[in-house]
Amino acid sequence: SVEAPVVVVVEAANDSPKPAIAPCIAKMVGAQAFNAAYGVSGTVYGVVTTGSHWTFLRLDDAHVVIDLREHYLRDIDRVVGILVATIAKLLLG
Repeated sequence: SVEAPVVVVVEAANDSPKPAIAPCIAKMVGAQAFNAAYGVSGTVYGVVTTGSHWTFLRLDDAHVVIDLREHYLRDIDRVVGILVATIAKLLLG
């Protein structure tokens, strides 16, 4: 079963994550509604990845923030750091 809070991870079909950003935002809005139905409000996090290229997003209420820095697998320490920080925010509030 799925439990709140929900985060969104979208696999980009091509070598560029850009075409998958809009679908990720749509899924984040759905995750926001799901979370709210379970009494969890707040930020929803999203990730678009090709596996080697990562784009991170954040949805606060109706405001979307897209990290414009390009993150690549060769910078695995940075990618893992962002993922760990995101999970910590979810768990610790």
